[in-house]
Amino acid sequence: RSRHLLVRRMSTVVAPLVVTAGLVFVACGADKSGLDQPGLATARRVGCVACHSVDGRTGIGHTWKGLYGSKVTLTTGATVTVDRAYLVRSITDPQADIPMGTTTVMQKKNLTDAQVQQIVDYIITLGANPSTAP
Repeated sequence: RSRHLLVRRMSTVVAPLVVTAGLVFVACGADKSGLDQPGLATARRVGCVACHSVDGRTGIGHTWKGLYGSKVTLTTGATVTVDRAYLVRSITDPQADIPMGTTTVMQKKNLTDAQVQQIVDYIITLGANPSTAP
């Protein structure tokens, strides 16, 4: 009986601490550096970030920062909005829609659907246009 009372008393102390810690985490947000993003880890592992920056810097490839929801003019002259479908197509078939000003065409990678979705999800976190965000 005393053991039951001890567990009960501990739960009245521990439960509020767990809830408070959870609220602090939610209020402060997850690590925004991208270290908690599986898509960034995948992009690093398969070599995407060797050409594409995630912070707006110019590189061999276009930066991913602010890409999602933006308008891109293609070498065909067409202008498209960068949405999830465009990102998936650009990763899985880099020759399909080449952005104007591209000097080096991206190589096709043998990625799983899950890896592609992780990378796309990560790109979306780098600056979505609120009118097109999922």
